[in-house]
Amino acid sequence: MPRHASFKLLPFFSITSLLGIVAAAVLVTLLHRQTAIAALVDLGERQNIALAQTALNSVHDRLSDYLRRANDGARAATPEVDALEAALNIVLRATGVVRIKVYCRDGTVAFSTKRSQIGRDQSDNPAFIQALRGEIASKLIYRDTFNYFDQDTEEDNLIQTYVPVDEGTAGTPLGVFEIYTDVNPLVHDISRMELLIVAGTGIIFLLLYALLLTVVHRAGNIIARQQLTIADRNKTLELLSAQLLDAQETERKRVAFELHEGIAQTLAAIKFQLEIAVQTAVIDGEPRNTGLGPLVKTVQGAIQEVRTMATQLRPPSLDDLGIGATLGWLSRQLSEIYPDLAVEAQVSVGEERIPKPLRVIVYRVVQEALAAMTRHNVARTIQVTLKESDGMLRLEITDPTMSLAVPLEPDLSIARERILMSGGTFATQASPAGGAVLCAEWDL
Repeated sequence: MPRHASFKLLPFFSITSLLGIVAAAVLVTLLHRQTAIAALVDLGERQNIALAQTALNSVHDRLSDYLRRANDGARAATPEVDALEAALNIVLRATGVVRIKVYCRDGTVAFSTKRSQIGRDQSDNPAFIQALRGEIASKLIYRDTFNYFDQDTEEDNLIQTYVPVDEGTAGTPLGVFEIYTDVNPLVHDISRMELLIVAGTGIIFLLLYALLLTVVHRAGNIIARQQLTIADRNKTLELLSAQLLDAQETERKRVAFELHEGIAQTLAAIKFQLEIAVQTAVIDGEPRNTGLGPLVKTVQGAIQEVRTMATQLRPPSLDDLGIGATLGWLSRQLSEIYPDLAVEAQVSVGEERIPKPLRVIVYRVVQEALAAMTRHNVARTIQVTLKESDGMLRLEITDPTMSLAVPLEPDLSIARERILMSGGTFATQASPAGGAVLCAEWDL
């Protein structure tokens, strides 16, 4: 029987499960990171808004006067800027605020703890515009990301919060108050937590991986033992099948010999005696009609039928001339019996390459397959090909009228069982020219 590479369960499972665990670990890490970032953004923005409102309330009167003068076009003197900065520093002492800005209504920076930014036009800042409408705007700036509000690169991990500075009456705010708060400590805490979660998840997955490998290893050993048992039983079954087929062929050969050398010879002797009796029957010197002439013809017919039966049971050419000559003889016999049917046999493998028991199997398979195909009396050409391919003996029988959608004929089912019992493989496939091809293969 053709040997196929056995499926390696443990290596396959080891690789696929490892890839799956790595993918799961990456997904868990990404999910945690996104969740942590969302929590960081929400918590940081809420805290920063509260801090900005607290700072603004503490200096609201002073800042309002400062903005009124700035909105009127008066530039603040350095002492006034220093005084406002000192007041804000007192309020925001021991907080994470790293920078403060104050905008006029026209978007000009009226105050900044970074003095070089005073006087800069930020009227196109989306957050400034939103705050000037009376809404609070807040945004967390991550490391290596683009500053969405100021449209230039800012320090890493800062939360910007923009709060409108109201006059106390309905109308356009006097300006906008902005603070930058450093959230690096919070980011570092989240990073450490992320590392701990990744490490813990990795350890859990590794333990799970080791457990699964242990289970699969034991299962693989059990399956391997079962496969060995099945293989041993299959070998025993193949041996018994081979012995059964051999016994069957031996019996057929014996019966064919008895028919040919026993009954046929006996009938031939009877025919010979009848012919002598017809030739010697004389009455009063004249030949006499004994009525034995028709009986001679009947005996002759019986002899021919016995010889045909013997040939069908075991063609002598199979042992004397080989499988190629026997398949050629079988093809000619069928073509004579069925004039509309042409059978072409082509053997391209040397007789010495085919073991004698396998020659008998091949002949029986072809005989049974052709017997099933000749039930459909349709004019066509059936092709029988026997060749060697990659160390395998391959038999192909092509019938242009056979359909794969129709169940196999009984004789074809018998041929298939004979192939399988002899250790071969059987398959049916569509023919490129139409119809179907019966394929059988055996190890040489």
